[in-house]
Amino acid sequence: MAEEKKKRKKLSEKQVKIIVAIIVVVLIMGILVWTLIPEKEIYEVSDLLDNPDKYDGEEVSLTGLVKNWEGGSVNFTLEDAQDENLVINITHKGIFPENFGINSTVTVKGVFHMDPMYIESKSILTGCPSKY
Repeated sequence: MAEEKKKRKKLSEKQVKIIVAIIVVVLIMGILVWTLIPEKEIYEVSDLLDNPDKYDGEEVSLTGLVKNWEGGSVNFTLEDAQDENLVINITHKGIFPENFGINSTVTVKGVFHMDPMYIESKSILTGCPSKY
């Protein structure tokens, strides 16, 4: 037993400081890398409809124009900004943003479902209202 105690070396104060500094640097680098990882890409309606199988059951973010919405309804249609013939149904059971309405440009984040084809929205962001 006496030999085991002799073999163990205590860390000096300087070595402890170096180890703590390394741990702090590694943690800071990890936090920086984590914050720099981009969120999922925001797609146009056309991007989603080009390959819907790829996104089935996945969380997506889509941008487009609000169509076919009646105040108080949980359902509306999101129209592609470039092609009015490309639309997808949205169901949103949360609170609608204050400036949400027909022809508003919005970004919808939610889960895409193939059958029937719609997005179960978790959040809606509206663009800034135009000053002109």
